[in-house]
Amino acid sequence: MASHGTLRLEGWKGFHTELGLWPMTFLPGPDGSGKRSVLEALALISHLAGRGWPDGVLSRHGEQPPDSTCTVEFR
Repeated sequence: MASHGTLRLEGWKGFHTELGLWPMTFLPGPDGSGKRSVLEALALISHLAGRGWPDGVLSRHGEQPPDSTCTVEFR
């Protein structure tokens, strides 16, 4: 079964992955596995689509040093 969309993260808070999204998508995993980072990427895309650049959405948590560039893409 094909997904309804794809979230691609390159350098977003240390992630380099592509996730298939369905009408209901679950993000299981232990603490610190990146569930919040995926949700923040989706929140950023949603906000940009509706209102432009949000304040405070690019908060960083953890020890991962920031990447010089990142891509957050929803198809």
